[in-house]
Amino acid sequence: MLAIKIIFWISAILLIYNYLLYPLILFCINSLIKKPKCIAPDKDFSPNISIIIAAHNEELVIADKLSSIIEGDYPLDKIEILIGSDNSTDNTNAILREWSEKYNIIKPYYFTERQGKIAILNKLIPKASNEIIILTDANIIFTPQTIKELVIHFSNPKIGFVDSKIINIKDNIDGISLPEQQYISLESKIKQYEGCIWGKSMGSFGGCYAIRKKLFFPIPEDRLIMDDLYICMNILKNKYWGIFASQAIVYEKTSIEMEIEYKRKIRIATGAIQNLFIFSSLLFKFNSLSFCFFSHKVLRWLGPFFLIIIIVFSIILATTGQWLYILIACISILSILVALIDRYIIYPRKKIVKIFRFITHFYLANLATLTGWIKLIKGTKSSIWTPTPRS
Repeated sequence: MLAIKIIFWISAILLIYNYLLYPLILFCINSLIKKPKCIAPDKDFSPNISIIIAAHNEELVIADKLSSIIEGDYPLDKIEILIGSDNSTDNTNAILREWSEKYNIIKPYYFTERQGKIAILNKLIPKASNEIIILTDANIIFTPQTIKELVIHFSNPKIGFVDSKIINIKDNIDGISLPEQQYISLESKIKQYEGCIWGKSMGSFGGCYAIRKKLFFPIPEDRLIMDDLYICMNILKNKYWGIFASQAIVYEKTSIEMEIEYKRKIRIATGAIQNLFIFSSLLFKFNSLSFCFFSHKVLRWLGPFFLIIIIVFSIILATTGQWLYILIACISILSILVALIDRYIIYPRKKIVKIFRFITHFYLANLATLTGWIKLIKGTKSSIWTPTPRS
């Protein structure tokens, strides 16, 4: 029982540290620093930029996306837009032709064989004419100030990438969008602190972020990998800073369907965990980068295993009659029952009990990560995936 207790408490402490203590530590440190690394030294900095979009069957959103760029405050004579249409079979190509005829800054590339987002990025980024590049998805809508708020930070030569702040648009809260929005808000705050304190923001929101072209390394195309995390980790590895720009706001419509969100999280987890093996050597540097990588990412990816150990071992330890383990076992079993009731009884009726939905979201996210590990062990043979259905 002693070994079981030790493993149980290590797992519990690491899980609590990842979700609660690490954000609290960052908050405390951030409140003490006097010269945060996320402050732009020159707010009038406005370089020429290249915007790169990989699009596959985006007829529902591509016009709105281009409109949000064209109608923004950033000078159009300083922008070029490279769009790779990845074997689109809807009206995406027709829309791109119409817009490119109207605006010569829009440069579409039509691929007749399915490439996948990673291959599109590998092909288009070298074609960019400018040093500052914004990588963005077709369904991410800019505000008039988005581009300006992203690029002003590159006036600091130490900055390698800048992340944007996503605001999710949701029709209602019947699905999974409410806890997902809260989760994204927490992740954004953690990345903001990491960036301001050390310049080590752990990755970016893949829908929109900016990088220096010279710091881009081709992304492996032989596996399903989270391209944004791979790009950003390489930049951090090369001792440049990565920050979160809280004023660089973009909008995305949130999926409210639990099944769709679950599949999306599996894909994200499978691709993200690949980076653990690619950048594992960073964990042994024992510096701010290894601290953030371990505390924020690695422990999150190991979370499902900690959760399983806590549930199973608490039940085993409860047999000793100690009230603490009996309480933890009861809470664990009750939370699982709550998630099952919410998923199979409350959710199908288009109802929501907020605390139930947050518990469901927690288990859903960890189950998706566990599934990502299983898919990774089995072997992922392609980097091509189908985008989440657009509204």
